[in-house]
Amino acid sequence: MPRCRATAFVLALAATLAARALADPPASRSLRSARRTGEIRIDGRADEPAWRAAEVGDGFLQTEPDDGQPTTAPTRFRVLWDDDSLYVSIECDDPQPPTALASPRDRDIDADLVRIDLDTTLDRRTAYHFGVYAAGQQVDGMHFNDDDYTSDWDAAWESAVAITPSGWSVEMRIPLRALRVPEGARAFGLNVARTLTRRHEESTWQYRPREAAGVVSGFGLLTGLDGIRPVVQLDLKPYAAGHGNCATATAPAAPCQTGFDFGLDARYPLTSELALVGAIHPDFGQVEIDERVLNLTTFETYLPEKRPFFLEGLDLFNLPLSSAYQIFYSRRIGEAPVSPLLAPNDTLIADAGARNIAGAAKVSGKTGPYSIQALTAFEQRAYARVLSADGRAGDQLAAEAAQATAVRVRRALSDSAVSGFAVTALDPFGFADRHAFAAAADTVVFDSDRDWNASVQVAGSLLAGGTDSVLLDGTVLGAGATGWAASTRLARDGGALNASFSADVLSPRFWVNDLGFMDRGNLLDLRPAVTVRDLHPQGRWQKASVRLSGEDERNFDGFLLRRSLSLDSSVTLNSYWGGSLSTTLFLPAVDDRELGDGTPLARRGAVRVSADVGTDSRQSLIASFSVSQQLSEGLRERKTAIGADVKFRPYPALEAGISVTYENDGGAIRRIRGAAGVPEMGGDPSVDLDPAAATRSWRLYLLAPQYAQSVSAILRATAALGPHLSVQAFAQLFTEGVAYGDPLRAVVAPGRSTVELDGLSRAGGADQPAWPDQRDADLSLNLVLRWEWRVGSNLYLAYAHQTSGAVSPNDHRLSLFGEAGALAGPAATRGDALMLKIDVLTAL
Repeated sequence: MPRCRATAFVLALAATLAARALADPPASRSLRSARRTGEIRIDGRADEPAWRAAEVGDGFLQTEPDDGQPTTAPTRFRVLWDDDSLYVSIECDDPQPPTALASPRDRDIDADLVRIDLDTTLDRRTAYHFGVYAAGQQVDGMHFNDDDYTSDWDAAWESAVAITPSGWSVEMRIPLRALRVPEGARAFGLNVARTLTRRHEESTWQYRPREAAGVVSGFGLLTGLDGIRPVVQLDLKPYAAGHGNCATATAPAAPCQTGFDFGLDARYPLTSELALVGAIHPDFGQVEIDERVLNLTTFETYLPEKRPFFLEGLDLFNLPLSSAYQIFYSRRIGEAPVSPLLAPNDTLIADAGARNIAGAAKVSGKTGPYSIQALTAFEQRAYARVLSADGRAGDQLAAEAAQATAVRVRRALSDSAVSGFAVTALDPFGFADRHAFAAAADTVVFDSDRDWNASVQVAGSLLAGGTDSVLLDGTVLGAGATGWAASTRLARDGGALNASFSADVLSPRFWVNDLGFMDRGNLLDLRPAVTVRDLHPQGRWQKASVRLSGEDERNFDGFLLRRSLSLDSSVTLNSYWGGSLSTTLFLPAVDDRELGDGTPLARRGAVRVSADVGTDSRQSLIASFSVSQQLSEGLRERKTAIGADVKFRPYPALEAGISVTYENDGGAIRRIRGAAGVPEMGGDPSVDLDPAAATRSWRLYLLAPQYAQSVSAILRATAALGPHLSVQAFAQLFTEGVAYGDPLRAVVAPGRSTVELDGLSRAGGADQPAWPDQRDADLSLNLVLRWEWRVGSNLYLAYAHQTSGAVSPNDHRLSLFGEAGALAGPAATRGDALMLKIDVLTAL
């Protein structure tokens, strides 16, 4: 966008917002339900006489595109209940046929949709979400923390869609056993919403303006529930799975293996609002594999949870301030261990892979004013396959069996305050292994409109046993190491003008990565931000926003790790094309992790500009394009990323998409060898110094400019053969190449003085330099057929293929063909797996 147009856009947005005053909050609505007195058949048509006993809910108002205006197509709904279930009927008038597109369950697509949200405990923070598309497929999920949402929660419930003379209609039957219904409940929080896709029209029964903060706290009420009671019954879901695995690798290759697995999921309500959930030998073979990404940083890649057992209730473990750390990261459970230390002349044939979970159990729900989530899982021993020096293959222990436990409790102190705490523990059964413990406490307060909020959170960690480890910033974690963290946030999230100030302080020995997730400790981080939003349609746009933010990050030694200033803007046009433009200025700083012992390495200042644009998501062909360019001072370093995504739906039941990303980085000075002896001082450059003590002596570092490129091509396709039968395909081709320029040397005196980039000199032969260049590629394929052959019971047929290859080039250049060629190289490994799994939901 030219500079004058960008300035005009910002000025127009600011002028519009300055002239607008917030309207009074909408009045709360209520709807009377009724006990079912006659037969209801779930066929999509609310034509049974029993429906007449319930009050009709109507008068929906738009939130999109014409905020606060009546809907262009009326919607009506009713609610009935009995001792077993809740019944919902929703009638959608429409002079045109609905946009009915098929998809697998729980997919977010642009199609006509109705949904109901139920805050059964009236805590004004959590609610169940049930939705039905016009093509019949279901979506469900959970609202938490008032305005957060996850689609990972699943329940077994019934629904049906019918075409009517006036439009289309839906009926739902939601078993009460799937809900937390308090004893003596007389009302639920309620909202009902409808999506009319061809107009991008979103409407709700309980209207809430676009700029209002909070979601669940703004619900209306469902009354007429006197006499409703919780349903207590045992749900069992046994499964049986047969699988086959074939792999080719370096000799000796393992033969194909087949086997059968059996397991059980169980759920039993301990009280009306508290349930015990257990799993024996849970199997996740139907879960989509993780995408590979280019990661050139010194930080671990965060992976989202996809396994059903761990997804349900996971929202409660999301602490209110989690940008710097999470004390519980469920992906640690079942995570593949690191490769074991091998004896001389031994060869690793195969890593241990993901660990088997022998059993897991959790307690989830509410008891009195407390929300509780307690989880424990037992991981079995993990073994790697090793070829010994005498030519015999065998198993070598890679990780001991371990017990992982996490507990989270939260309580509403009042209508405007919530407090909670969490504890985690990882207990390996090996005598010499490290035990890790962490705890956190938090409090959030907010005003009656949820516009203003303030959060405070403190945490601590303790390590017991095990051997000492040295973090990349030089911090030594030994037996008995303790650490602490404190975080706070003050924010105004409602209205046209938003502002926030956040701060995180993590002590050097604060460590939760055994069962949690964090990038680093030894951190003081400040983040102010101001956002101006226009959420009401104008002559040129539907909504727009501008955000100005900054960050100042230091370690406990006072070194500046990051100082940045960002200006971000986004707009959705009346055509429903959208775009964003972001500019970030990075000031010169240092990196205290790159050299591996806390010695700071200078980093140049830089400017990054990124932009993206996307087309109208209602169309059968949807496309988006993004580009990002970062250049350092003197143009010595660059980072380029280009991405394109295309989705198309040639038929209502078929959707396919391809996403391509290209990244190219060059010039960043990176370590190729850590601290070693200085040859001109009599040291041996081939012997690495202990990073825990390296900064006490003269030392030599070898560095080099790094050049890297990566291509990721992802194909996703979905075929819905009905509301309960679908096939999903995922494929990714990923290539990665890393090359280094001429080696440079830095000789550093005792202490932690900054290594300046201008002070580096060319390494000589006496320094024994090396080029750790690499090229690797992966080809992954995942096919899953899912058939819900009975409510809550599924059959899965899954196929997975993986080819991986890596080469060590000697030409010190990047080559897309050379990286992709690793897939056909002699060291490439290939594997195929096929699984058939069936489960049966039984209620006792």
